[in-house]
Amino acid sequence: FPVTILDGAENYKLNPADYSKKLDGSAADITSGTDGDVMIAFPRRGLSISTSGSIVTIKMTDNPNDPNFEYNAHTRGANSRDQFYLGAYKGAEVSTKLRSLSGKAPTASKTIGAFRTLAQANGTGYEQSGFYQLIFRQCMYLLKYKNLDSQTAVGQGYVGGSAAQTTGATNANGMNYGSTSTTSRMKLFGIEDFWGN
Repeated sequence: FPVTILDGAENYKLNPADYSKKLDGSAADITSGTDGDVMIAFPRRGLSISTSGSIVTIKMTDNPNDPNFEYNAHTRGANSRDQFYLGAYKGAEVSTKLRSLSGKAPTASKTIGAFRTLAQANGTGYEQSGFYQLIFRQCMYLLKYKNLDSQTAVGQGYVGGSAAQTTGATNANGMNYGSTSTTSRMKLFGIEDFWGN
């Protein structure tokens, strides 16, 4: 679910069909950073991944504590979380912090360590996407689309050019969007440019 996160906490929910609006339909500030960063909340779900020969089986449950599933994406150290948050946009450096805001040019050409420092500059709990959160999103994609060719199932994404594109192009395109165009932006689970750009 799309939300704004301010100082490590949810500020308000956004309209999933149009991020420029709050859930109640009033205008949302998704560009200045005053109301926080635009993030996607991923509720606690358990994953089970098993292999038999060349067959990989993926299962997901919405039971928050099933002992037959793992909750690695929702665990940090010994702490369990009800949800984790990821930026809805490619990160942009604003005042020495990595921000997820609409209408910004994504920052590029930095080392992973420099990006880590910019993300952590937002405060406790802010960091780059972790391995288990990536696996979680990939499993969600496979369960939803049942297709290993994501560019056919969802959309090409912006792969027809090399220039970084300003964030927010898909604000009014719902939570999942794509097309066959190689210069059109895509969105998956609320995250713009999940691939491409």
